Amino acid sequence: MKSCLAIRDGAGLLQRLRQSSGSGFIVDDQGHVITNAHVVGKNSRVKIRTADKKSYSARVLAIHYSYDLALLRIDAPASELQTIPFLPLAPIKDPSKVPVRPGEFVLAAGSPLELENSITMGVVSAVERDLGNKSGLKYIQTDAIITFGNSGGPLVNLYGQVVGVNTMIAGTGLGFSIPVNSIVDFYNDAKEAVKQQSRSPSPDTGEVRAFTDSGQLKKCKKYLGLVMSTVWYGMTPAVRVVSVMLDSPAYRSGLEPGDLILELNDRKVNRSQDIQDIIANNDTVTMLIVRKGEKLYIRNIHPEQID
Repeated sequence: MKSCLAIRDGAGLLQRLRQSSGSGFIVDDQGHVITNAHVVGKNSRVKIRTADKKSYSARVLAIHYSYDLALLRIDAPASELQTIPFLPLAPIKDPSKVPVRPGEFVLAAGSPLELENSITMGVVSAVERDLGNKSGLKYIQTDAIITFGNSGGPLVNLYGQVVGVNTMIAGTGLGFSIPVNSIVDFYNDAKEAVKQQSRSPSPDTGEVRAFTDSGQLKKCKKYLGLVMSTVWYGMTPAVRVVSVMLDSPAYRSGLEPGDLILELNDRKVNRSQDIQDIIANNDTVTMLIVRKGEKLYIRNIHPEQID
């Protein structure tokens, strides 16, 4: 797939896995690229490499916080951009329905472990999997292998059309992708946000926020890269990790789906908002969790600013 990309914030190809890297895909002949927000992190520019080994610089144009999506644009002349292949988005006949069904075969493309141009095949298990996203976003669940570096890459049907963006895992054979319906909404909103940004220094664009010319976002908050839910631990509420976003602070710190979070920096947490409130004012946090019935501490977790 020549329209698939490897995305990284450094110049090296096979460097430490802690270096920010991921995947993405070109979505039109104007050089726009879709990827995950947590792939680009707090960078205003990233380096990308296409499947045919060409390297470019790309500017981060906009980010959607809740959807974990980012829109980039390749820095290249328009005449060159029009020669770069792009992936078509699957047509949406009914906005309320995802254009893929359980049982269909899909392909997950990307650069897992920085092995570029890798493709895995799987079957769609569900198309409206509710993981507790605050925006109401529901995910496509598939057993196509998704791992480090696949994040932000396309999930495509057998016609070569994008049906989702690979974003998180909950274990081997349990991958989740953002459906194309949400991608289309973000893509259109992001382009409008960029237009408004050029006309006004403080546009009101809802969830989507465009970068300013200086590369700084108008609003900033920190994230760990977790999808969480509130459960009971004995007689006390606790926060359960439902899934972990690839290449996120939580992923790199070793948090796993099923972990129960009891405390953060010695403060008890009863809901996901408690965690957000604590990390907002701390660059490093320590978690007390329960894993398979055993309490343990996970230290030196570094929340990242992405929005």
